[in-house]
Amino acid sequence: MNTKKALFIDLDNTIYPAASIGNELFKDLFSLIAEDEDHLADLENIKKSILRKPFHHVAKEFNMSESLYEKSINHLVELEYEGKIPFFEDYVHLKKLPQTKFLITAGFTKLQTSKIKQLNLQEDFEAFYIMDFTKTDETKIHAFQKIIKEYNFKASEILIIGDDPDSEIKAGKELGIDCVLYDSLNLFEHKTDLIRITNFSALAEFLS
Repeated sequence: MNTKKALFIDLDNTIYPAASIGNELFKDLFSLIAEDEDHLADLENIKKSILRKPFHHVAKEFNMSESLYEKSINHLVELEYEGKIPFFEDYVHLKKLPQTKFLITAGFTKLQTSKIKQLNLQEDFEAFYIMDFTKTDETKIHAFQKIIKEYNFKASEILIIGDDPDSEIKAGKELGIDCVLYDSLNLFEHKTDLIRITNFSALAEFLS
C-alpha cells in the first residue's frame, strides 16, 4: 500500500520540455537581448539558461543592465502562450498515479497560467501555486509549507518531483521531504547525492 499521499510537482521541464516552445515563446525577448551588444557573445548561453531558470536569476548571472532587465520584465509579465504544448511522453505514468497532485511553479503569473490552460492540467491537479517574484517574496518552500498546513500532510506523506536541484529539490530537502529529480536529458548524472530518474515509469518504487 502506498504511504505517499501527495505529490508536489514542478511544471517547466518536468511536465513538458521548455525547449519545445522556447524559440516561439521567447522570440521577442531573445531579440530584445540581442539588441544589447554587451550580450551578443553570450546570447546562446543566455537562451539556454532562460529555458531552465527564472529570468531574474539569468539576468543576474549574465550581468544584464538595469535598463535591459526592466524592458525584459515589462515584456515577460504580459506574455502568454496560446499554442500547443507537448507533454513529455512519459507524463502518462505520472498522470495515472493515485496520489493527490499539486503543481508548484515559479514564473510570471500570466505566462504560467496560460501554460496550465494549454496543457489542460486542471483535470490532473488538486491545486496550482505560481510563485511570481514580481508579486511576492515567497518561494516554493513557502508554497510547500502552505499546502502541508492546509491539507494537514506529514512530510513523510509527500514526494516532491522536479527538474531543478537548486529549486524545488533543495526546498524539499530543507523541509525533510523526499525528493526525486526528474532528469530526462541526463543533465545531472553527476548529482549522485540525489534520487534521480529519467522516466516517470520509475516513480513507483519511491511511493511506499
